Amino acid sequence: FSREEIREIISWADSENEGIKALVYLGLFTGCRISEICTVTTDDVYIEGELMALYIRKGKTSAATRTVPLPKRVHDIVRRRLEVSGVGQSIIGMDGKQASRVFSNFKSANVTKDKSRTFHSFRVHMSTAYQRAGIDEGSAAFAVGHKGGKTMTYGYYAKGEELKVLCEYTELAAKGIERDWL
Repeated sequence: FSREEIREIISWADSENEGIKALVYLGLFTGCRISEICTVTTDDVYIEGELMALYIRKGKTSAATRTVPLPKRVHDIVRRRLEVSGVGQSIIGMDGKQASRVFSNFKSANVTKDKSRTFHSFRVHMSTAYQRAGIDEGSAAFAVGHKGGKTMTYGYYAKGEELKVLCEYTELAAKGIERDWL
């Protein structure tokens, strides 16, 4: 999406219900797939001090199962969703098909009819933001749910990045999104 298109989408999300707002902001600032975001329940939100993350239990591939660090920019949005969602319920309040339809209908009617620009395009923005922030590809791949490199050193023997470090990386990427697209 262009900067203007992202701004139009954010403006719409800000004017909609909190579920839609959470969906759009989480998509843009995590790069998660729409289906992954919609399956996150209250049990899947991890908060420890200033760290917040989502646990994605199931996704398109085995690499999709992961802990996704959240930038501070979305913490209040997630907290508001936790306050109104029952234990074990989706924090978005709709399934992936419904969310996809709502987003696509708005996008096609108000932003662009270009079928190549979809909710999935937010993954491109987040991946680009990680790259522009100088984050190593393995860490970025883990955060967005891509299979990382499988060299003997890093793939099998090294410990994964700690959540604190991944959250720091996500903050850097979020600043890039704000600078380049908002």
